[in-house]
Amino acid sequence: MDRPKVAQSSNRGVAARPAQVATLMEAVKSLGKRADKDTAFFGCLYYAGMSPSEAADLRREDCDLSGLCADCGADFDHRW
Repeated sequence: MDRPKVAQSSNRGVAARPAQVATLMEAVKSLGKRADKDTAFFGCLYYAGMSPSEAADLRREDCDLSGLCADCGADFDHRW
C-alpha cells in the first residue's frame, strides 16, 4: 500500500479564516469539562501553527506566557 502524499505548502482557499476560528472556539467553550483543554488545543493549532501532535504534547512548563491576556488584560509576565 502506498503512503499518502503530504502537502508541501498550504492552500489559502482551504485554511480557516479568523471569523471561522472564532466561531469554532466559541462552540468549543460550551463543551463542559473538557472545554478549557479543547479550547487550548485548537488555539495552539490555529494561532501557533502547531501540528496536532505538538499541541497534544504541550505542557504548561513549556509555555512562556509573557504579555497580557486578550480577554481580561491580566499580566502574564511570568513563566508557568
